[in-house]
Order: sequence, then structure tokens, then C-alpha cells
Amino acid sequence: NKIINIVHCGSISKYNVPIKSLNLLRNICEENNNIKINFTSSQSEIPDYFRNFLRSSPENICFLGKLDEIDLKKLLDKSIIGIDLRTPLANEKSNFCDFPSKILLYFSNNLIIFSNKPYNIPIQMRNSLFPISSLINISKIKYNEYLDCFSVSSNHLYEFSLDNVLNRVINKAKS
Repeated sequence: NKIINIVHCGSISKYNVPIKSLNLLRNICEENNNIKINFTSSQSEIPDYFRNFLRSSPENICFLGKLDEIDLKKLLDKSIIGIDLRTPLANEKSNFCDFPSKILLYFSNNLIIFSNKPYNIPIQMRNSLFPISSLINISKIKYNEYLDCFSVSSNHLYEFSLDNVLNRVINKAKS
């Protein structure tokens, strides 16, 4: 079986990496030896709950720590899935400034993204993310459907990217 590399980049806290999601990942890895999940973080202190999770997890769940730019790029290149585990909160609709930047990193590296789909991800992007719970049925996922949604998200990202918006403003000012 081909190894399915999954990556999580970023902060590790009970908000960003909730225990419920970690337990789901552990179960998936225990049942699927061909899935490998790599966690990276530049945090100097890793929370105890996450250390305990790692100690009780199978070998196909790894914590790589802080990677330099070259090693991070290598990891992203060999990965096919990026995961965003933060839990949507009931009052989160008012907190749009807490955007999970890892989503942009995953998009820019053409990763298929699984997420708990928090409200602070714009709807155009959120619609192209697989729910984290669907990792359980990873072999049954219809990736062609994802690619259609992904292109809509990519177009949205391009349309509202800072350089594109600045170009429109400058061109409008010139005319």
C-alpha cells in the first residue's frame, strides 16, 4: 500500500489541536498503517496533553518539531493532505481575525485539506475543505469533486490576493 502523508503545520494547543480530533487521528492511524501524520510546530513549549498523545500513539503519528524552510518544503511536497483541526466555537462567528494561515500554506502547496471548518475561514474556501471526520473513509473520497471546489477557492484567493487587489486599485487610479 502506498503511504498517504498527512501534515499539520502550526500551533499546538487545545484550541488548535483539540483532544477529540487527536483521538480520531489516532484511531485512523491504528487502523491504517499506510497513513502517516506529521505534526510540525515552531513552538518552544509543547503542551503536556500533546506529549501524552504522542506517547500513546502508533509510530505513524510523528512530531517533527520546528523545520527549516527547506525541510518544510520537502515535507509539504511529499504530503497529499493538510489538516486544520481547530474546533468551530459557537461564538466564533464574531472572530474573523483568527484566520488559520495554515490553510493558505496548504492551498499554495496543492494539498487536499481536511478541516473542522471553523467560521473564520471564508465560505468560498470552507466549501472546498473536506470535513475532518471524513478521514475515516479516506479510500472512498471522491477527489474529483474536491478538485472542482478547489479551483473555485483558488480563483477566490487569486481575486482577493493583495497583489491582485493592489494592481486593480493602481490601474483604476491611472485611468
